[in-house]
Amino acid sequence: MNNYIPYPYPVLGNADDVDGHFIPSMAYSLDPINVALNIKFDLKNDYFKQLLSEKQASFLIDITCSKTYYRKSIRTNDYSVMFNELSQNLRGKVDVSF
Repeated sequence: MNNYIPYPYPVLGNADDVDGHFIPSMAYSLDPINVALNIKFDLKNDYFKQLLSEKQASFLIDITCSKTYYRKSIRTNDYSVMFNELSQNLRGKVDVSF
């Protein structure tokens, strides 16, 4: 079985691609009215940092809730993001992808 997947741009994290690391972290708080996410990105790669500073690349956060059909994508060049949403729009399992 061939597990090789070519990408059109350098990808951080595959064994045969560029060195460094990308570690997203998230803290959340819930109350009856709001859901708050505090998202931070730890990036160790000079090439990708340069692309981010030149706005040639960005971080992408995808937030989905299958029970309410909610979906939001956030693009940012910042290393931390605060996200707030009304609790009524997010019920049950909420997926956050980076």
